[in-house]
Order: sequence, then structure tokens, then C-alpha cells
Amino acid sequence: MDCSFDPAASEVFHISNALSGQYYLLCITNFSDSPGNLNFSQIAGPGTTNCNIVYCNMTGLTAVPGACIAGNTYTENGIVTFTGAPATGTLTVTNSCGGTQTFNPPFNSPIAYSFAGLPSNGGVCSVTATFTAAPTCTMTTNYTAPPSCNACSVNAGVNQNVCGLAATLAATAGQAGYYNYYWDAVGGITFGNITLPNSTITASSSSNSA
Repeated sequence: MDCSFDPAASEVFHISNALSGQYYLLCITNFSDSPGNLNFSQIAGPGTTNCNIVYCNMTGLTAVPGACIAGNTYTENGIVTFTGAPATGTLTVTNSCGGTQTFNPPFNSPIAYSFAGLPSNGGVCSVTATFTAAPTCTMTTNYTAPPSCNACSVNAGVNQNVCGLAATLAATAGQAGYYNYYWDAVGGITFGNITLPNSTITASSSSNSA
């Protein structure tokens, strides 16, 4: 923190040892309480000035996932609420599980957004809203995607009788729209508490499809 009470009509200040990517706040007041105008501008240096970061405040960000639908996808809806939005730049809303939406000024709170066609896989997703003209005016919220609603059942074929006991080979799987199944002859076949280690399957089968 640094303060100056210079009585001169004009004053030049410097930020020593400033670091790239950092934000520094400048407070300008009329200490003399005399009528007049206060003007501030940047005249040199590689940095930039931005008064938007002082006024903008992200007050809320919701993220509500819908149910899994046909195609093993879902839609996520939410609302961004804020005060003191900048007059320039854009509002970007990004979903870590897929998609970005961009809104242009003027910004009126609240703003609703929606992401459709997201994969239903039960994973953790995050939504981040940021004003590009006020990068410190940002918020992130997390949610959990709905589980897969696709179920794929496959069967090795007609049940076979071995030593008077029936054996059924079947599998059920499904996640993120992909189905995998595989039968192998290794290890024999078990019927309850009876294991036939020398039993074999005449053919193995596998599949991988979307």
C-alpha cells in the first residue's frame, strides 16, 4: 500500500516491481474537498488499466443437470446473476464437460444459459462464468452428470447342457454410449458349487460398438 498527498495539480505514480498477471487497485479521492475534476489515464508501460474490475460482482451461478435421455445425453441449464457488469467485452460460460456460450453487452442480470447433448456418464462437471472485460468478476460451480441410461444386453446363444447341467453365457454393459462384451474359453465353467475346469467354449466372441 502506498499513499500520496501531493498538492500538485498533476501527479505521476509508478508501481515498482509489478508482476505480470497481477492486479493492482488504485483509489483516487479529492482529499482537498475543493470543486474540480479528477482525470486518470495511463501514459506509459506495458500494463493496462481497467475500472470494470472494481464495480463488477458475480453474485450467483447455478448449474442444474437434466435426466439422461435417448442417445445417452442430457441438458444442463443454469442462471448467472451479477451486479455492476462492464459495458464492453463478453460474458463467457464454459462447461468442462463440453461447450462454451458467449453473451454480448448490454448485460442484464440474470442471464440464463443452456448446454445440450452432454454425455451422461456420472462424472463431475464444472461451469465457469467470466466477464472478459473484468476477469476478476468470475464464478465456478460444480455438479454431477446423470448416470448412463443406456443398457445393452448380449447373449452367447442357446443354453447348452453339460453333464446334465445348463450353462448360460450372457453379459450386460453400457457407459458413455459404448458397449463391450467378450467370451473366452479360459478357466472352464462353474455351475453353482461345481466347477468343470476342462470345459471349453467352442468359439470366442467380442464386440465394440457405439
